[in-house]
Amino acid sequence: MLSIIVLVVACNKQKANNELIQESSKDSLYNIVIWAKDSTALPIGERKDLLHDAYTKLKNEKSTVIKLKNLRAISAAYKSIDDTSKFKILQKEYIGLADRTKDYLGKGDAHLDLGRFYYKTQADSSYYHFREAYNAYLQIASADQNTKNKPAVAMYYMAAIKQNNKDYVGAENEITKAIAYAEENKINELLFPFYTLLGVIQNGLLNFDEAIAYHNQAKQYIEDTPTTKHLENSFINQNNIASTYLREENFEKALEAYTPLLNSKELKKIRPQLYAKVLTSYNYSAFKTKNINSYEASDNIFNSNRILDSIKYDYDLARNYHFLSEINKETSTPKAIEYAYLAKAKAIETENRDRLLNTLELLTLVDSKNSSKHAKDYFELNETLQQEERNVIDKFARIQLETDQIIDRNKDLTAKNDLYTKIGIGIVIFALGLTIIISQRINNQRLRFKQKQQETNQEIYNLMLSQQGKLEEGKREEQKRVSQELHDGILGEMLGIRLLLSGLNEKTDEASINQRNQLITKLQELEEEIRTISHELNDASNKKVGNFVSTISSYLNQMQQSTNIPIYFNYDINSDWDELDGEIKINSYRIIQECIQNSIKHANCTKIDLDFYLYKNSFDFHVKDNGIGFDTKKEKSGIGLKNIKSRMEKLNGTFSMNNASPNGTIFVFNVPLI
Repeated sequence: MLSIIVLVVACNKQKANNELIQESSKDSLYNIVIWAKDSTALPIGERKDLLHDAYTKLKNEKSTVIKLKNLRAISAAYKSIDDTSKFKILQKEYIGLADRTKDYLGKGDAHLDLGRFYYKTQADSSYYHFREAYNAYLQIASADQNTKNKPAVAMYYMAAIKQNNKDYVGAENEITKAIAYAEENKINELLFPFYTLLGVIQNGLLNFDEAIAYHNQAKQYIEDTPTTKHLENSFINQNNIASTYLREENFEKALEAYTPLLNSKELKKIRPQLYAKVLTSYNYSAFKTKNINSYEASDNIFNSNRILDSIKYDYDLARNYHFLSEINKETSTPKAIEYAYLAKAKAIETENRDRLLNTLELLTLVDSKNSSKHAKDYFELNETLQQEERNVIDKFARIQLETDQIIDRNKDLTAKNDLYTKIGIGIVIFALGLTIIISQRINNQRLRFKQKQQETNQEIYNLMLSQQGKLEEGKREEQKRVSQELHDGILGEMLGIRLLLSGLNEKTDEASINQRNQLITKLQELEEEIRTISHELNDASNKKVGNFVSTISSYLNQMQQSTNIPIYFNYDINSDWDELDGEIKINSYRIIQECIQNSIKHANCTKIDLDFYLYKNSFDFHVKDNGIGFDTKKEKSGIGLKNIKSRMEKLNGTFSMNNASPNGTIFVFNVPLI
């Protein structure tokens, strides 16, 4: 559906583009930029040189209109030659200039271009620019026929990016607002893609009846789309209806809906990719309804594979092999396993992680010998996808909140307070709902995958370390800032005061001279005192120990208080302990826990020493107690030492344990840093 939106926007831009072309004859710089953009015969290096020269000359241009036009053109030219870095830089410069000159249409279009640029790679950045485009379009003073549809287009993109990242509730909210806006302003050419997206969103929410209803509603607006797209849009609409029945596993209805598509002579010509997908879906549905056997269904799906190979579209091959595996799992287990592995390989190759997740689930059923491994892979991938989805949804919420706050600052205080209250309630409801969903998912995952609990706890701990590290870094930066402010700001001002007072000593009466000398002496004392404070603050900021060391110290203090056994922690305060890899820190922390607990429980010791050593290529730490020692043969069979050995193997490290002389035990650990 994005192609329809782009086509509609392109039509609306035609008038503005024609005016731009008419002006180009008066603007030689613009002609140079267009030449550099379109002259594919020129080497890339020469085209970049032309664009660089054009941008250099543009800096001296006084006309804002010409500057905006050429800045946008240079940015587009850089994008056309795949210099995306320059494209992004110039787009942001254009947005700044458009904002200062209140060119909200140009600002919105530039944000829309950036949103499309990030669409498939950075969901949060894409959503941010679409939302900024929407806010900019709302500020256009008088929207004409060419611009009144732009807020709806921006809302559509916001809904689409949320739907792609499975924020179905947020996507439904965005597209519903877009539909209301389009219907109110009678922008019927947009209602087909809008209702289509709403149907897809309902499919994601498993509201299949509502999805069918919205796709049928979208069908009513096909005639309002560009004439050249009528037939293609009809095929898309029919496929959406059939796909909904297929996902609902209503195979009879799906087969009925796919039949007219498969019988069409035009579909294969217009959309061979869609035809291949329909061919697979039709035969899978026919097999499920027992209209054909597994051999016929498999042969027809292989025909779909050949079509996809001919147009070099590999993305749907994973889906085809998945269906082939399901079709053959009851008649030929080896074939089912073979096709499932092919589906897995294609899903990985095309980065189709949803299909990969479904294939791993299928492998647990057909490949019984390796079902536990597939189940483990399924769990890990599912956890990763769920966490990424939660993170992206949180980013969407933050972006929406932040941009709303910026807009609200221009409203009066009463309206602002009311809106903030509503936003607060919305956030609480959202957070409560998100917390309930996360809790339910965590509880379900714990019941099914108890063996993953420890790894999950370690991941959470790593995140806590990371956040605490950022907090400590912020404190250090703030201390340095205060130090610099005291030294560079206040001292300079006080020095000026002292010089002014010195200049007034031209008065010769003794009382004035004595008074000024006292003031000068006092200012000098204050200078010295502030300089001392500045140096102390700067030294303190440089001597802050890392969060890793703080975490270890907190644990040791807790153990001392609960056991009354002194624990001495020795480390170099000047070493940057937080530079250690997160995996090293968490495993070292667990090993130290195990050693300390063993010393307290079994050694009858009265003192424990923990020593840290950070070298260029390794991190060493020693745990020593003055207890009764241990029996080497007996201790090596304990589960505690097995856990220590397992963790050191993860770190590619080594360790040794010895009875210390005259008594006690010492553990020596060596962890390589390269």
